[in-house]
Amino acid sequence: MSKYSHGVLNFKVAGKLYVFKGNFKIIYGGFLNEPIEGQNGPGGFSKKWTPPSIETSIIIDGDKNVKDLLTAEDIEIVAERANGKATVLQKCTYAGKSEFDATTGEFDGLFVSMDDSPAQDV
Repeated sequence: MSKYSHGVLNFKVAGKLYVFKGNFKIIYGGFLNEPIEGQNGPGGFSKKWTPPSIETSIIIDGDKNVKDLLTAEDIEIVAERANGKATVLQKCTYAGKSEFDATTGEFDGLFVSMDDSPAQDV
């Protein structure tokens, strides 16, 4: 299950807090059932782990340095949605390509959790 939202993202890297506004998509993670085809049709399911992750489109303003986020490991991310709810992802690492739009000041990125449990709403 995924959620699109506009809100605030708090990244905690080595004890330092980075706060960004922007949009994000949360992948809660967990086990997904994948069908197994047998000779007479579906023969059951296999379980595949999908790690929690968050796709971001954050606004880089002021003195914020996104390089710290790209090189850090074991990041804690708290995604605060506009409705006041929040989701926590533990042990995140930056993954994938980074895209920065100089016109809008937006940075698009993907952070994947190496934790063995799904993302948690708090």
